[in-house]
Amino acid sequence: MSMARIQKNFQRVMDETGLNQRSWALKAGLPDSAVKNVMQGKSESPRGKTLSALAAAAGVPVSRLINGTGAEVDSEVIGDLSHEPEDQAFFRLWSQLDADVKIGFLRFLNAVSKVVADKAS
Repeated sequence: MSMARIQKNFQRVMDETGLNQRSWALKAGLPDSAVKNVMQGKSESPRGKTLSALAAAAGVPVSRLINGTGAEVDSEVIGDLSHEPEDQAFFRLWSQLDADVKIGFLRFLNAVSKVVADKAS
């Protein structure tokens, strides 16, 4: 998860919703510095609960803050694309995880992919 990308996504959401850093954080029930710290790079890895609260306050999916697309991956749709029992079980499990666990897992996969890429080069 690139902080520059998240900062850009945060700015887009603020521009679209008319919220400023302070009002967005307060609307999400967070300290008024929550968005400011992300935008200034002081918070290098926002927590899943923080992202979830900000997304809810802005009326956007969490993925919009992380990847900018706003396209949540619907586990039922993906599950329908695969008929393998292991895939179906994975997507059922994934849909039950909370945002912190999902984000932690994605960060782990990102770190592993960087290690693999470094070793391959």
